[in-house]
Amino acid sequence: MASKQPTRRSQAERRASTRAALIRGAVETMRAEGLSNVTVANVCQRAGVSQGALFHYFASLDELASTALDEHFAGQEAQHLLPLREIADPVERIERSVDAVWAMFEDEDAILWLELNVTARANPAFADFLRRADARGADLHLDAAAELFADLPLSRAELRSLVEVVTYGLQGLAVARLHDVDPGEIARVIAALKRVAVAMATATPVAAPAAEVP
Repeated sequence: MASKQPTRRSQAERRASTRAALIRGAVETMRAEGLSNVTVANVCQRAGVSQGALFHYFASLDELASTALDEHFAGQEAQHLLPLREIADPVERIERSVDAVWAMFEDEDAILWLELNVTARANPAFADFLRRADARGADLHLDAAAELFADLPLSRAELRSLVEVVTYGLQGLAVARLHDVDPGEIARVIAALKRVAVAMATATPVAAPAAEVP
């Protein structure tokens, strides 16, 4: 009986596989060694490809690094937010969304986002790649929010403002968390962000809980 021949992959499939390996290799290198220690040799070794292959897909190592983290965090967002579509109550869905985004900032990979921004201050070329990656990420966040809150009467501009308030607020909290901010303060800020997000999404006044009213 003749053995079954393995299915040959198309050129497009091979290219997609190599690009995915480079993305994975970059993220794994950054996790293990930090952004400052990422090199072409390290990334390609982890990806299992030749060093020359990297430059067939990315113009530079900086572009690979920013793209890798951009796609990595987009994947995390989908993983955390997609299950929330099953929640019928929009208020609960909004509050759980804030928790889901904060869970991403609590992840150990979030430190890589901070390293990216520090690196960008001293590297104009990397800063340009990071700006483009951030723009792509903002569009992905907005698309995810539009799908998640399709039942709410929000314009695209209103939804963008909602996403920006929550995202930037939690980014700042992630930085503060590195300096051992009191967990109770973190909880209060997250609770306040939830109230603001609900108010923006439902056009209701923002009211502090009774315990916080002077």
